[in-house]
Amino acid sequence: MLKASINSTPGFREFLHLELNRHVFPQIRQYAPDAVLIDLRLAADSGFRFLRTARDRFPGARILVIADQDPDQLVISAIAAGADGCIRSQSSHETIVNDIRRAIAGLPILPDHIITRILREHIRQLQQSTPQQPLTDAEWRLLELTNEGKSCEEIATEQGISTSAVYAVNKSIYARLKINSRVAAIAWYRNQIAQKNTRATKPA
Repeated sequence: MLKASINSTPGFREFLHLELNRHVFPQIRQYAPDAVLIDLRLAADSGFRFLRTARDRFPGARILVIADQDPDQLVISAIAAGADGCIRSQSSHETIVNDIRRAIAGLPILPDHIITRILREHIRQLQQSTPQQPLTDAEWRLLELTNEGKSCEEIATEQGISTSAVYAVNKSIYARLKINSRVAAIAWYRNQIAQKNTRATKPA
């Protein structure tokens, strides 16, 4: 049903169904999909393993998981493994299509309360985290624009660089901070800004 729904939507390329086996990563590289959907209803454990490997091999990919429901822990575990969001299988055609479009644009597909919970958890974990080398001005600027909700494509246009260059900078940031998601990057950036503001307001 999902395949037929997406294939019938103008502006979308063909929906491809790939089995989770040793051939899947060469196939993803070959077809270069705009988004990768992992159905956790069919492959929970193997789906999470695939998700982690896919995020490592394709850092610029938009990866979404599909589930019958969105319990907080499942969504948070998927985000921690590298997913960009979760799609509920019972959602309407319009909601699913809009979620995929938002993911392709580089926006997280998450309920607000999940975003808040993940941000709090990442801030707690990253409170003392400092990269071995300071971030460059370009990396700070990218984080600032990401925090503003800009997509990778919008950042590329605003900065006058290619989208692939934005992906490369993101990959560098993620490696330095030892994170693997946009939400974690935003959490780290907001924590750094909060610490900076606190230091600025302390009496000399």
